[in-house]
Amino acid sequence: MAPTVYLVSGSSRGIGLGLVTKLAERDNTIVFAGCRSPGTSPLLQSLAVQQPTNLHIIQLTAADKAGNDAAVAHLVVKSLEVTPESMREHYEVNTIGPLVLFQSSFSLLSASTPHPKYIIISSFMGSNSFGTRVPTNQLPYGASKAAVNWVASKLHYDHPPFVVVPIHPGAVATDGAAVAVKQEPFLADYPLISIERSAQGVLKVVDEAERGEEASALRSYDGGSFPW
Repeated sequence: MAPTVYLVSGSSRGIGLGLVTKLAERDNTIVFAGCRSPGTSPLLQSLAVQQPTNLHIIQLTAADKAGNDAAVAHLVVKSLEVTPESMREHYEVNTIGPLVLFQSSFSLLSASTPHPKYIIISSFMGSNSFGTRVPTNQLPYGASKAAVNWVASKLHYDHPPFVVVPIHPGAVATDGAAVAVKQEPFLADYPLISIERSAQGVLKVVDEAERGEEASALRSYDGGSFPW
């Protein structure tokens, strides 16, 4: 049987690295771990040494480093202080990046299986019904995640063979979460899950995802879902 092939972007750290780590443990699997600067991630390099036959590191840039760094720096900002620049930074990383990657990988995905899967790491902050009520100052981030949820739904209807699913990975103990807690200390009262737990949950959702007539809801790593 032909191996299952995965391409994971942002694999040098955080949730991306967690996904690559779990996937590399699977039998009959090939993982292409995409990151901007492959030589600067010792954890990813070490993992590739341990899994030389099924893990391959590739250079991949869906959004530029300056944009990523700026988006993290402007993660927490009050609504009345949001600038056009901070909105653009988040949309570049969280909305445009996933769309460009879909466009770039479309021909390969189309030739892979009858129902290729394209999974977008989104956030419950992008839920218009739920995320807007969370008492945190993350308007640019939430708006860009809401936009990528719309992109995911549109791709579903534009490309019927594809399984396109946006997934909330949980409140994960990542560098971004640390920045948010530093800027809004009350967030420290909310428990975070480990990267490993998030990756396990996300991959379970990915494994079970199927093509339906209607676009998938915003799925959650724990098997639940959020309203758009």
